[in-house]
Amino acid sequence: MDLAESSEFLTDLSGLVEDPVLLTKVTKELDYQALALASAAFCVNQLRETKASSQFSWKDYLRKRHEDRRNLTEMKLTKVNQAYSFTMSTAVLLAVETFAEADYVLKHAFTFQKF
Repeated sequence: MDLAESSEFLTDLSGLVEDPVLLTKVTKELDYQALALASAAFCVNQLRETKASSQFSWKDYLRKRHEDRRNLTEMKLTKVNQAYSFTMSTAVLLAVETFAEADYVLKHAFTFQKF
């Protein structure tokens, strides 16, 4: 995917029309990877549908992504498989964690699966 396709993909899936410069930052941060872009767009879309996060933006997503990146245990995965993408897994994990925190059943399911 190129920059224009990635930006359009994010806008279409998230339903959020943003500043093109900010969308460029997001797409570059996610290495133009379709799964990472889809996960990010889904995360932003779902957060914006809640009243508490209705103003959630791509800027907020990038900030949260950088905060959460520090907490990942990604290095274990890259030791097993060098081709494993840090960018893609970070985006997917952020989406999953966001919804696991909001959903009591999912939170317990993911906590159980950690062990």
